[in-house]
Amino acid sequence: MASTLVGSNALILEILDRTNYKYWRSRLKAYLLAEDLWEAVEAIVEPTILKDDQADYKAWTKKNAKALYAIQNSCGRELFPFICDIETAKVAWAALEQECKVVQGYDENNADHLVRFKLFIESVSSGDWDKAKKCLGEVDMRSVVLRAVRGRHGVIALHVAAMEGHAHIVKELVQLMTQEDLKTKTAHGHTALHAAAWMGHVHVVKELPVPLMGELKDSDGDTALHIAVQEGKVDIVKELVLLIRQEDLKIKNDAGYTALHLAVNKGNVPMVKGFMRKEKDENNIGKDDFKHYISFITYVTNGDWDQANEYLKELDNPCGAVTAVDPRNNYRDTALHVAALKGHVDVTKGLVLLLKMRQEDLELKTAEDFTTFGSGITLGVSEEFLMEKAKYMVGQYEKTLGSCLEIQNAEGFTALHLAVLRGYRDIVKELVPLMRKEGLEIRDACGRTTLDIAILLRHVDFAKELVQSMRPEALEEKDGQGFTALNQAIQCLNDGDVQEMAKYMAEKNVKVFGISSAPHDDIPVVDALRRNKWKSARYMYSVTPLEALEGPNGSLLICLCLNASNTIDLAWDLLQHLPNLAFTITKSPESTPMLKLARMHFAFLSGTRLTRWQRWLYDRIHKNYSSMS
Repeated sequence: MASTLVGSNALILEILDRTNYKYWRSRLKAYLLAEDLWEAVEAIVEPTILKDDQADYKAWTKKNAKALYAIQNSCGRELFPFICDIETAKVAWAALEQECKVVQGYDENNADHLVRFKLFIESVSSGDWDKAKKCLGEVDMRSVVLRAVRGRHGVIALHVAAMEGHAHIVKELVQLMTQEDLKTKTAHGHTALHAAAWMGHVHVVKELPVPLMGELKDSDGDTALHIAVQEGKVDIVKELVLLIRQEDLKIKNDAGYTALHLAVNKGNVPMVKGFMRKEKDENNIGKDDFKHYISFITYVTNGDWDQANEYLKELDNPCGAVTAVDPRNNYRDTALHVAALKGHVDVTKGLVLLLKMRQEDLELKTAEDFTTFGSGITLGVSEEFLMEKAKYMVGQYEKTLGSCLEIQNAEGFTALHLAVLRGYRDIVKELVPLMRKEGLEIRDACGRTTLDIAILLRHVDFAKELVQSMRPEALEEKDGQGFTALNQAIQCLNDGDVQEMAKYMAEKNVKVFGISSAPHDDIPVVDALRRNKWKSARYMYSVTPLEALEGPNGSLLICLCLNASNTIDLAWDLLQHLPNLAFTITKSPESTPMLKLARMHFAFLSGTRLTRWQRWLYDRIHKNYSSMS
């Protein structure tokens, strides 16, 4: 516990740090009373009145100064700015009381507050900010944001929102919190920035104050940048390097590694390249230099490979012409982009072959080569030496075929993006096997991968081929609007195609069936039921992890299944596994399967009206009441 010396009698007082206002107030008030200074805080007599009596005014001024000094010097660094310009003890005392009252709003010993807090965290976790605010009632929002935690690991609402990828909630929470609040760590030392980096949520990182949080370390001494490198999150590394303070790039973890050194050791060159954001890209040349390639680009545009090939033979660096970015317009295309956009298969094949031949002359040309080279750079080397090695790796990598195929134009499109957009089957089949798996995950300016585009445009064959070539974990990623590829398929494709895509993805990664997605935060099987895609829903139910059906998703699935006679068996089956779902409240609109069933009058004879022929029949039945008595 921090302490300080206050006043001439040098009493040790508690430092106010938002969490201890009750105790700080009690101890400081006792001190002020003992020193006969409390009346300056209460200020029963206004100082303007005392000015008429110079002796009394001088005495009051002295007491006010002493009391204000005690308040200021027992106030922590975070709260001091709230009173630094205040000149009277009374106003300073009131200001701190008001500021700390916010934090005292949440009472962890209040049963009602605990219920509200649980609902608040659940709402934050599901991405429903409006519901999160409503469930708190009169409890102050900021007090819950700052003090209430989930579980035993010190995870507050900001951590939850960052881990779940809810950028809109992170933005709201950042507005409610002070700079010190934003640095709050979990029991493992993780900040919200660590959580976002670990999960790969670039859109969340953009909402956090990276310059403020970039230097913070977890229990292993890792910054968020270290975490991003260790998890292989290239997009996060690029974003953090762009936003982080220059000196924070040199921070070493407990093992003695900077984030760059870790990236070099892993041999992940796209990630290493992310650390060199200020280095000039050799593919970006000026108009004067590019004019030598204009004839070549014209041949490529017209699909004349023979003329283009003859022109390349006259150049000292023919591959430079293939990868050079056209500076004459805003599209920033290379020759490979142009060939893919125009659908020239022969030209595309010729350009790719030329790049393959160049790769054969490189010292480093495979992923294993780069990893071996990087892992050989041990601890203890200077930052300058490390940077030189990193530049060499990047230079070699940019000449490999995989790197050239990953060049993006101004809209973020690779050549493969353009081929998929235009529906050129032969070019897609040519490029997909040559792309690195990570290259297939590149997103355009709208956050869409080639798989996302193939699904949006209903190119099912392209989508199948891409799924087979991608990394399993890539299927779990969401686009810029919060959709997974599977949820995108449910929206855009017919029932049969969705079922087929689901089967391909199930062979690759069944985890995708438990991931919720926009627009309703539904898991895939629930989304399929909403859209009346019965075949798909029935198949997805068979492969959805049972734990994903616990809670609101499961209860909503049962309610949706009760809407159609051909899916009631799914509702029954799920209730056999998770009977508590019968009384679990669904997401908006709120209900439970039991309430849903109770409103289905046709399911009960007592709630069903007789048809016309049934009434006619009953009217003609004669009963002998005398024989009944």
